[in-house]
Amino acid sequence: MEELENRYEGNSDFWFLSNFGQIPDYWIKKAQYGAYKDFLPLFDDNLGTQEHTDHGGAVLRYNPDYKYPYQVDKEEKYKQFIKGVLAPFRFKSIEFEKCWWIRYPKDTYSGLHTHLPLRKLTSVMFLNTIELHDDKPLAGKLKCITMNPVTGELVSDLVKCIAGDVIIMDGKVFHGVYPTLQERKAFVCDFLYEVEID
Repeated sequence: MEELENRYEGNSDFWFLSNFGQIPDYWIKKAQYGAYKDFLPLFDDNLGTQEHTDHGGAVLRYNPDYKYPYQVDKEEKYKQFIKGVLAPFRFKSIEFEKCWWIRYPKDTYSGLHTHLPLRKLTSVMFLNTIELHDDKPLAGKLKCITMNPVTGELVSDLVKCIAGDVIIMDGKVFHGVYPTLQERKAFVCDFLYEVEID
């Protein structure tokens, strides 16, 4: 876990789901998915997918109705992985909603946005590793901004793009990608959730 934590920058004290099972209003959880390479073929063939170009120039691809890519994960291992990472916390249910895979050609980006409405969580799995540049240290990084639920102050985090790393966050967390200096690939999956109430 310590090695994984060293991949991230910024103050994440209020971002992590509590070890006591509490779920704050705004949260982020970090993990690693070892079988990330299973999703790379999504970029090689059309496999019956649709696509469009986003505002920042990134290319989104997806199955009709944003259905899960069973063509690369028939047994839904990634969905089970997400639920397993969140199992220690007080979620009553976590149900798949939609997903897409996104390629950022050089010099493209994603503006800050959220995944709303409803109680939603989103997971971003990086499918390749982006080299760091001393003269442009933000290039290709994921920026997350949210609010400390106790003090109300804004807190932010920068996430390096490392193959297999997964960021799971509440849909209310603003996030975006700085312009990248090399191609960047990710798999994004949204889930609807309900929480246990005392």
